[in-house]
Amino acid sequence: MEMNFIPLHEDQFAEESVSIIDKAAGQNIVLRILGALAVYLHCKNNEDAINIYKRIKRLGENKPIFTDLNLVAYGKQRKHVIHFFERTLYFKPNLIINALFGSNRLIYYHPAGYFKVDVFFDKLEFSHDVCFGKGPGEGRLEPDYPTISLADLALEKLQIH
Repeated sequence: MEMNFIPLHEDQFAEESVSIIDKAAGQNIVLRILGALAVYLHCKNNEDAINIYKRIKRLGENKPIFTDLNLVAYGKQRKHVIHFFERTLYFKPNLIINALFGSNRLIYYHPAGYFKVDVFFDKLEFSHDVCFGKGPGEGRLEPDYPTISLADLALEKLQIH
Protein backbone atom coordinates (compact mmCIF):
# COMPACT_ATOMS: atom_id res chain seq x y z
CA MET A 1 0.00 0.00 0.00
CA GLU A 2 1.45 3.36 -1.03
CA MET A 3 1.42 5.97 1.71
CA ASN A 4 0.45 9.51 0.76
CA PHE A 5 2.15 12.33 2.60
CA ILE A 6 0.95 15.86 3.15
CA PRO A 7 3.00 18.26 1.00
CA LEU A 8 2.57 21.14 3.47
CA HIS A 9 5.02 22.01 6.26
CA GLU A 10 3.67 20.59 9.53
CA ASP A 11 2.88 24.05 10.90
CA GLN A 12 0.95 24.97 7.73
CA PHE A 13 -0.99 21.71 7.95
CA ALA A 14 -1.72 22.32 11.64
CA GLU A 15 -2.92 25.87 10.94
CA GLU A 16 -5.16 24.75 8.08
CA SER A 17 -6.58 21.92 10.18
CA VAL A 18 -7.35 24.18 13.14
CA SER A 19 -8.93 26.63 10.69
CA ILE A 20 -11.33 23.87 9.59
CA ILE A 21 -12.28 23.26 13.24
CA ASP A 22 -12.78 27.01 13.78
CA LYS A 23 -14.98 27.37 10.67
CA ALA A 24 -17.06 24.38 11.73
CA ALA A 25 -17.51 25.88 15.20
CA GLY A 26 -18.72 29.08 13.52
CA GLN A 27 -21.53 26.96 12.05
CA ASN A 28 -22.21 25.21 15.40
CA ILE A 29 -20.67 21.97 14.15
CA VAL A 30 -18.54 20.13 16.69
CA LEU A 31 -15.42 18.65 15.05
CA ARG A 32 -12.29 17.61 16.90
CA ILE A 33 -8.84 16.54 15.69
CA LEU A 34 -7.57 13.04 16.51
CA GLY A 35 -4.40 11.09 15.99
CA ALA A 36 -0.91 12.26 15.17
CA LEU A 37 -1.92 15.86 14.53
CA ALA A 38 -3.69 16.05 17.91
CA VAL A 39 -0.50 14.85 19.60
CA TYR A 40 1.52 17.40 17.61
CA LEU A 41 -0.82 20.25 18.56
CA HIS A 42 -0.55 19.39 22.24
CA CYS A 43 3.26 19.32 22.21
CA LYS A 44 4.25 21.83 19.51
CA ASN A 45 4.91 24.64 22.01
CA ASN A 46 7.25 22.47 24.08
CA GLU A 47 10.60 22.31 22.28
CA ASP A 48 11.74 19.14 24.08
CA ALA A 49 8.49 17.34 23.33
CA ILE A 50 8.39 18.35 19.67
CA ASN A 51 12.03 17.30 19.20
CA ILE A 52 11.19 13.84 20.55
CA TYR A 53 8.11 13.73 18.32
CA LYS A 54 10.19 14.53 15.23
CA ARG A 55 13.07 12.19 16.18
CA ILE A 56 10.73 9.20 16.33
CA LYS A 57 10.34 9.35 12.51
CA ARG A 58 7.18 7.26 12.80
CA LEU A 59 6.73 7.16 9.02
CA GLY A 60 10.38 6.66 8.08
CA GLU A 61 13.59 8.54 7.51
CA ASN A 62 13.21 11.85 5.61
CA LYS A 63 9.42 11.48 5.46
CA PRO A 64 6.81 14.07 6.43
CA ILE A 65 5.15 13.43 9.77
CA PHE A 66 1.51 13.47 8.61
CA THR A 67 -0.47 11.44 6.08
CA ASP A 68 -4.01 12.75 6.62
CA LEU A 69 -6.35 14.67 8.89
CA ASN A 70 -8.44 12.59 11.28
CA LEU A 71 -11.52 14.15 12.83
CA VAL A 72 -14.41 13.04 14.98
CA ALA A 73 -17.92 14.50 14.98
CA TYR A 74 -21.32 13.73 16.43
CA GLY A 75 -23.60 11.52 14.35
CA LYS A 76 -26.52 13.87 15.02
CA GLN A 77 -24.63 16.49 13.01
CA ARG A 78 -23.83 14.20 10.03
CA LYS A 79 -25.91 16.20 7.51
CA HIS A 80 -24.30 19.43 8.70
CA VAL A 81 -20.82 17.89 8.43
CA ILE A 82 -21.54 16.75 4.86
CA HIS A 83 -22.83 20.19 3.88
CA PHE A 84 -19.86 21.85 5.59
CA PHE A 85 -17.21 19.84 3.75
CA GLU A 86 -18.94 19.76 0.38
CA ARG A 87 -20.64 23.17 0.17
CA THR A 88 -18.63 25.40 2.50
CA LEU A 89 -15.09 24.06 2.05
CA TYR A 90 -15.60 22.45 -1.38
CA PHE A 91 -13.80 19.28 -0.38
CA LYS A 92 -14.33 16.34 -2.72
CA PRO A 93 -16.14 13.34 -1.22
CA ASN A 94 -15.03 9.75 -1.67
CA LEU A 95 -18.36 8.64 -3.10
CA ILE A 96 -17.85 4.91 -2.68
CA ILE A 97 -16.58 4.95 0.92
CA ASN A 98 -19.12 7.57 1.94
CA ALA A 99 -21.98 5.54 0.41
CA LEU A 100 -20.86 2.29 2.04
CA PHE A 101 -19.71 3.54 5.43
CA GLY A 102 -21.22 7.05 5.75
CA SER A 103 -23.11 6.28 8.92
CA ASN A 104 -19.79 5.71 10.73
CA ARG A 105 -17.17 7.46 8.61
CA LEU A 106 -16.76 9.93 5.75
CA ILE A 107 -13.71 10.63 3.60
CA TYR A 108 -13.01 13.92 1.85
CA TYR A 109 -10.13 15.30 -0.22
CA HIS A 110 -8.78 18.83 0.00
CA PRO A 111 -9.83 20.86 -3.08
CA ALA A 112 -6.16 21.42 -4.02
CA GLY A 113 -5.28 17.79 -3.30
CA TYR A 114 -3.14 18.59 -0.24
CA PHE A 115 -4.62 15.98 2.07
CA LYS A 116 -7.37 13.49 2.83
CA VAL A 117 -9.80 13.96 5.72
CA ASP A 118 -11.33 11.06 7.65
CA VAL A 119 -14.37 12.04 9.71
CA PHE A 120 -15.49 9.46 12.27
CA PHE A 121 -18.87 9.68 13.98
CA ASP A 122 -19.60 9.13 17.67
CA LYS A 123 -16.81 6.62 18.38
CA LEU A 124 -13.51 5.12 17.37
CA GLU A 125 -13.59 1.37 16.99
CA PHE A 126 -10.40 -0.38 18.07
CA SER A 127 -9.81 -3.24 20.52
CA HIS A 128 -12.16 -1.26 22.75
CA ASP A 129 -14.47 1.45 21.47
CA VAL A 130 -13.73 5.04 22.45
CA CYS A 131 -17.24 6.51 22.57
CA PHE A 132 -17.77 10.26 22.38
CA GLY A 133 -21.58 10.45 22.55
CA LYS A 134 -24.29 11.18 20.03
CA GLY A 135 -24.69 14.94 19.96
CA PRO A 136 -23.59 18.37 21.16
CA GLY A 137 -24.12 18.81 24.88
CA GLU A 138 -24.58 15.04 25.27
CA GLY A 139 -21.05 13.86 24.61
CA ARG A 140 -17.36 14.21 25.32
CA LEU A 141 -16.07 16.26 22.40
CA GLU A 142 -16.52 19.68 23.95
CA PRO A 143 -14.05 19.55 26.90
CA ASP A 144 -11.00 20.22 24.70
CA TYR A 145 -10.45 22.35 21.59
CA PRO A 146 -9.41 21.84 18.78
CA THR A 147 -8.57 18.22 19.65
CA ILE A 148 -10.20 15.45 21.62
CA SER A 149 -9.23 15.44 25.30
CA LEU A 150 -5.80 14.22 26.34
CA ALA A 151 -7.39 11.25 28.12
CA ASP A 152 -9.25 10.24 24.94
CA LEU A 153 -6.12 10.83 22.86
CA ALA A 154 -4.19 8.46 25.14
CA LEU A 155 -6.99 5.87 24.86
CA GLU A 156 -6.93 6.22 21.07
CA LYS A 157 -3.17 5.90 20.70
CA LEU A 158 -2.66 3.10 23.24
CA GLN A 159 -5.02 0.79 21.33
CA ILE A 160 -3.36 0.94 17.93
CA HIS A 161 -1.48 -2.27 17.25
